[in-house]
Amino acid sequence: MTSLSKMAPFSFVTDAAASFDVAYANTPPSKLVIMALLISFLVRKSLKVYRLGARDSLNLLLERLFALIRKYFGGLMGYDKALREAKQGFIKEFAHKQSTITVLNDKLPANPPSKEEILKLCKDLAAINSDFSKGQFSGSIYHGGQDGYTEFINEAMNLHQWTNPMHGGQFSGVRKMEAEAISMVVNMFKGDADACGALTTGGTESILLAMKAYREH
Repeated sequence: MTSLSKMAPFSFVTDAAASFDVAYANTPPSKLVIMALLISFLVRKSLKVYRLGARDSLNLLLERLFALIRKYFGGLMGYDKALREAKQGFIKEFAHKQSTITVLNDKLPANPPSKEEILKLCKDLAAINSDFSKGQFSGSIYHGGQDGYTEFINEAMNLHQWTNPMHGGQFSGVRKMEAEAISMVVNMFKGDADACGALTTGGTESILLAMKAYREH
């Protein structure tokens, strides 16, 4: 009796297999293979949806749907034309600004350049930059609008030029500044004791990391 009770679950499997054989006895093998592949595909997708959760699965579906629409209907919607015009505009603008630079440094020099050569190159590159003091900038420069502000920033940066906040034991001062800047933002958003943050090098990276944190947590 013990051996029979242990075999009970397996008898269900064998009964199901026998019923399957009877039901699909006249089905061509090729169709059975296609059915098995389709079932395997659906199971894999279902497991993926289960792991991602409802919200992330919907986001993934919308992303794939938008990609298909852009691929097959981008021309009709004017998307491809707008993208080409934008690319051509960037190329034209950058080509015009860099027309004064005739040397392309795409390899490490065989001999190290002198201090004078490096400074000259920096000045040549600075000459093709737009002048932020004239305005007409779309949020790319925040210069304070005050006389002497650049000198003030340079003086402060010079004091901490050779530091690394990743090594708080050696550079406690700059680490403290980073922690205080994050705490200020946490307080602005009414964060609790468990709130934290990270200091980034740019606004775009900050937005991407904030959206990633929102998605993950």
